[in-house]
Amino acid sequence: MIQKLLRFWRESTMKTKLIIALLTVSVPPLMIAQGILYFSHQSILKEKIVNSEKVSATQTARIFDGQVDLYRDLLVTIISDDAIIAAAKDATSDSDTLRAMGQTVIKRQFSSYLLKEPGILSISLLMPDGQNVAYDGYSTRVAGVTWKGLEEFRNSIYEESVSSPGLHISEAHADQRTKKTAYLIHMSNRLINPTDLKTLGVVVLTIDETRLNDFLLQRSNDSSYYVVLDALGRVVSSADKDLIGLKFTSPVYQSDNKRNIRILRDVATNFFPSLAYTSSFGCFALTIEHSQVLIARVPTPRWYVVSILDNDYFYSDLKASRTLFFVVLITVCFAISIIVVNISNGLSRSAKTIARAMDHAREGNLGIQIQLDTKDEMEIVAHSFNNMMLRVQALTEKLREETVRTEQALKNEKDAEIKALTAQINPHFLYNTLDIINWSLIENEQYESSRMITSLSSILRYSISTKSFIVTIADEYEWLKKYLYLRQCATNNFKYFIDLDHKIEHCKIHKLLLQPVIENAIKHGFEGFISGGILKISFCDLSDSQLKIVIEDNGQGMEAGTIRAIESAQYQSDSEQGVGLSNVLSRLKIYYSETAQFKIESEKGAGTKVIFLMPKL
Repeated sequence: MIQKLLRFWRESTMKTKLIIALLTVSVPPLMIAQGILYFSHQSILKEKIVNSEKVSATQTARIFDGQVDLYRDLLVTIISDDAIIAAAKDATSDSDTLRAMGQTVIKRQFSSYLLKEPGILSISLLMPDGQNVAYDGYSTRVAGVTWKGLEEFRNSIYEESVSSPGLHISEAHADQRTKKTAYLIHMSNRLINPTDLKTLGVVVLTIDETRLNDFLLQRSNDSSYYVVLDALGRVVSSADKDLIGLKFTSPVYQSDNKRNIRILRDVATNFFPSLAYTSSFGCFALTIEHSQVLIARVPTPRWYVVSILDNDYFYSDLKASRTLFFVVLITVCFAISIIVVNISNGLSRSAKTIARAMDHAREGNLGIQIQLDTKDEMEIVAHSFNNMMLRVQALTEKLREETVRTEQALKNEKDAEIKALTAQINPHFLYNTLDIINWSLIENEQYESSRMITSLSSILRYSISTKSFIVTIADEYEWLKKYLYLRQCATNNFKYFIDLDHKIEHCKIHKLLLQPVIENAIKHGFEGFISGGILKISFCDLSDSQLKIVIEDNGQGMEAGTIRAIESAQYQSDSEQGVGLSNVLSRLKIYYSETAQFKIESEKGAGTKVIFLMPKL
């Protein structure tokens, strides 16, 4: 991945590199700074909101507790009413008349208390014999309809209130009296005879849950969820009426996957058991499923106002600043991109102008000049290029004139040297050959004359031909065989062997380049030999661009000093041997310059090996 990014960077244009560089330098610091500010502001804002919500939840709990106190005070007033106590005694007598009169008085007294506190739907007296006296403001019957169909529930309230003195609050249940969805909460306390402290019955206030829920609705919004639970985890009041009466510690609700339900179940199951009852107000903050949960205690009824605040509730005020940041960031990036594009376009145009001028100069237009008026570094480069091209043009013109003069001088010098060298070879060779033919005719009684004269004719034609100074190695090989045959016939003191690698027979070589070395080997190397001389010549393929020619004899050899002088082109001699070697060295330098090598390996009395390393032509 890193290699791909590096390759992309290397292959990108200057414009792309500038945009990436500036965006890299500017955008990350902006994002880091904004991130630090955002999260810092978020933490501070969350803390402030949580503290504010704690106060609000505690206030809501106080309101709930105050309302329950009002109901409790009203209930205490009722059970302390002497008229109600006296009527309750009559309602429990054996006399039907007294019982009917007592129930009437109780109902009349209840009617005076019913409207003292809002939210009370009915007031009931549950008597030991199972009879009920209730007033709801609608029914004219003594029993009313409050407990119709709720006999078992009514009995449980009675038993709980009688067995345990004090205020009792029942769980909420659906209102059976009306068709609309409504839920009822019953607050009860026993009615006792102050004379003998016997229980005369249980007074019950039936309260509309909607009255309590109004306090929750005043604080609800889209990002917060409020519900009232009792100490057993049952829902007392909620905006979601389907939850009222549910007990979250019951296994039946474990399968519900709604987030709020899971949170409420977690609170009721894991948190409520650890809370000890206290009569003071307090608020606890928990974090459950990335939501802030506030639990405010309602001391009197032992309830808890549970507030579930979604993260959106905390960070809604940050949305505007976050949106503003992104707008600013996009604007900055856009502005940087425009600036970079404008700058890079100017640099790119200047660079392309200079590059085009360089292309023209490379094609040979040395008079090219760049016209730039950008007042920046690119204009300096253009001026430098113009000055350089003027100097190059002047130097090129001067060099051209010098080259023409040098080439002409070299050509004249080469022609003169070649003519001089050829002139040295031909007369000398012709003289020796004719002398050989003369002695051959005398000594051999003309048996070899025809062959010798034919060879001589070929040699002369090959030597004095002016059609070309460069021939194939195959042609030079054929010429050498005829030449060596004639020399062998003349002295008969040596044998010769010529080896040719057919891979290089088509390669070119300069004519008569090897003849002086071969002649020196025969004339001076075998000097004094009657027989036994061996001359080996080999043409080898050395590489794709070079060939090797070796001329080796077992003759007299040379001294080391002579070899060093010859190889360093410092050997001077007026002898024929000196002329032959000078001939070869001069021609090698003229023909091949420094691309050919000439090496001599020899010891006095141990023969000589001459090695040519030459480029393939």
